[in-house]
Amino acid sequence: MTSRVGVALSVAAGLASVAALVLAMGLARPVPALSPSPDAAVVPTSAPTAALATPTRERSVVPSGTATATPVSVVGDVYWNHHPQVGVTVEIRELRPPLSPGGRVALASGTTSSSGTFAITFSGSSSSIGAFVPAHGPYLEGSRPASPLGAHGDLVTDPIHLARAITGLSVHDRDAYPAGPLTITWDPVPEATAYCVAVYSPSTSNTAPAPRCSAVAHLPGDLATTNRYATAALAPDKYTIAVIAITDVVVGELPPTGIAFQVVP
Repeated sequence: MTSRVGVALSVAAGLASVAALVLAMGLARPVPALSPSPDAAVVPTSAPTAALATPTRERSVVPSGTATATPVSVVGDVYWNHHPQVGVTVEIRELRPPLSPGGRVALASGTTSSSGTFAITFSGSSSSIGAFVPAHGPYLEGSRPASPLGAHGDLVTDPIHLARAITGLSVHDRDAYPAGPLTITWDPVPEATAYCVAVYSPSTSNTAPAPRCSAVAHLPGDLATTNRYATAALAPDKYTIAVIAITDVVVGELPPTGIAFQVVP
């Protein structure tokens, strides 16, 4: 029994020595390099790392080739019947037919001085620019286009003569009247010396134009010296009315909404 145990221990010791020898030989061998898989992406070991720009607060970068607009001044005056209008808002806008703004955005704005003068500076194209006075109080909107002044690129407008809105017209939009003469009245406009009145049918106005009532108003019609006007006999048709109050300039007009009425049999 004792001899069998001794033999078993000797065999176990020999197997342990063989295992240790194999392990030592395996550790001593060089490890073969792994071949890359065809589907694996190869990253170069010398790939450069992109440097990130650090923004600064002291300056902003303007792309080369971007033009900087030159400031331009628009100069003019605002009056009503030759009275300078003080503290009136003036807006610089682009001109697009018709001259009325139609909701255009102001490029710049300012107010008139104690002499009615304005000088407004803006940056942008000056090829098609005008000065606009928005409607305010009793006054309708007024405007004038700007033209180059001198060699410095500044612009100037003709004087902007504002017109008061004529109120109290006895004829209303979409009224109907019997055929025959029609008497029209309106509220008098302060300082007006005459009124240019035109009652016409849009369907026939081009066939028999009336003589111009005033070089100031530039309107074919009749000249009335009071705020009352009687038409000739009107035949059944649709008509519209224009009334302009004048001195040696225009001082009052009907609002631009327009008045249209009908004459029935």
